[in-house]
Amino acid sequence: MIETSVSRHHQNFLQVIQSYYQLTKPRIIPLLLITTAGSMWIAAEGQCDPLLLIVTLAGGTLAAGAAQTLNCIYDRDIDYDMERTRHRLFTIWSLTTP
Repeated sequence: MIETSVSRHHQNFLQVIQSYYQLTKPRIIPLLLITTAGSMWIAAEGQCDPLLLIVTLAGGTLAAGAAQTLNCIYDRDIDYDMERTRHRLFTIWSLTTP
């Protein structure tokens, strides 16, 4: 019989949500949003539709978060080799799964 031990990384639901949030690299997203809002304002000559701005910023946030998550998945094998990225969620997960 083969036994595997899987350790629990999260103690509660809030920690699970925080881990997913960290995958989106939230410190990078405001840079995208600032440049997007500024570009829209300049292109509209200062008369930007607020609903269009909100929808564009929300879509940009979701797209950037998804792209960052895919990047974490794609780079998980090389993240362990770098000290700065060694403790990312997918690096830890890929090393502890059987």
